[in-house]
Amino acid sequence: MTVGETVTLGSYPQGMWKKKTPLQWRVLDMRDGMALLLTDKVIDGGPYHNRFENMTWENCLLREWLNDGFLNDAFDAEQRGRLVEIQNPNVANPEYGTDGGAETKDNVFLLSIDETKRYFPKDADMKAYATRFAVKQGVYADKYTNLRSPGRDERYAAVVISAGGILDEGFDLLHGDVGIRPAVWVRM
Repeated sequence: MTVGETVTLGSYPQGMWKKKTPLQWRVLDMRDGMALLLTDKVIDGGPYHNRFENMTWENCLLREWLNDGFLNDAFDAEQRGRLVEIQNPNVANPEYGTDGGAETKDNVFLLSIDETKRYFPKDADMKAYATRFAVKQGVYADKYTNLRSPGRDERYAAVVISAGGILDEGFDLLHGDVGIRPAVWVRM
């Protein structure tokens, strides 16, 4: 693997129907025999949480789904064994100072504001297209993608906007039309 390369790992519905097809991932980083992968496309959609209340990544329903439902649906046992449980810092929103909550251990996660800026220094490079399945799930094609970072307060989550770039103030946690673009660390 090399940074910038596209690799295949796991499978998930991507067309109009629920038939699983191989997932394509972009290699963002490599270190210590591991690679950081981000889905090449927005693969699903849904709210960050199910109630409009103060919430951080640690306890949101999106994190729970990624590390349980998605993890077990998208990867077989051998592939899950290659995933690395990573300690994610959940820092405050750099624009609003909103607390990001406690560090979390995740097998599957969303990028933070800081990570997105680090791996995509040009706003246009942040843009990702939604699969047909994601659009069918309610995602506005090529509109917004959730980040794990908080927004203007703990009832909002930061997002990547359609043209690329980050909306630091974010959307409220209930927005079900925001895309999901998972990330994983994998042993090579």
